Amino acid sequence: MQKALYIARTLLQKGPQTLQEICDGWAEYDARGKSMATSTFYDNRRVLAERFGLLLEQDAEKRYVVTQSSKMERPLLLRMVEGTTTTPLPTAEVWQPLLEEAHKNCQMVRMSYASLRRPAYETTLSPYALHTTAQGRHYVLGMSSVHKEIRTFALERIVALQLLPQHFTPPLRTDFFARSVGAMSGDVQDVATVRLRAHGYLVAYLRAVPLHASQQEVSTGVFEWQVVHDAELLRLLLSFGSFATVLAPDSLRRELRQTLQEMLGKYETE
Repeated sequence: MQKALYIARTLLQKGPQTLQEICDGWAEYDARGKSMATSTFYDNRRVLAERFGLLLEQDAEKRYVVTQSSKMERPLLLRMVEGTTTTPLPTAEVWQPLLEEAHKNCQMVRMSYASLRRPAYETTLSPYALHTTAQGRHYVLGMSSVHKEIRTFALERIVALQLLPQHFTPPLRTDFFARSVGAMSGDVQDVATVRLRAHGYLVAYLRAVPLHASQQEVSTGVFEWQVVHDAELLRLLLSFGSFATVLAPDSLRRELRQTLQEMLGKYETE
């Protein structure tokens, strides 16, 4: 994917290029400063055509240029290689392969991110970990150059993503999400034994879709997890409504009770 995006970016930004110019230009991004093999160019040319409908053809001077086809996804490709933001945000799955490659190769990425709380901004990210919640939401965790700390980002909020030639040193820790039910990495020291009695449909649901890898049904309809007690856990439990009764720990029961009382107060009539 990295080489395919390089080819697309080169032609979209610089205009027509010869095969030699494209292959030699890759040396700037290669860790060993090597040019791209001709066979590799043709392989990635096919990727661009099959995945994005981006056709590369030669003009009269034997230079490659970008042409369109009926299935062209040029706005999305432009977003990936140039950071343009004229179309709706793509789905999280679009960014997954690129982030997986960056994570595997310990390679930094340049990311444009549309936060819900602030205008879109750019940051250089070292992707330390990828995470998919039980609810199917996708996240990437890493060191952000803007925040100067490790942050978690929702893939569905990414506007543009570009692999960079710089590499990062992977952290010693690898269990960022091991005890989380959501996107917060959590501190393993805050792990609690959460026990819940399920009612009605929720019994079959939890059996079919475990909330966490540690889930156990300790007795009929009673489930237990070893997870971090955080705001995401609280929101998840509240979403079950009257179909769930939290049995432990007491601190979580008190927090739920207080939250429910505050919610009830907002609906009381004067």
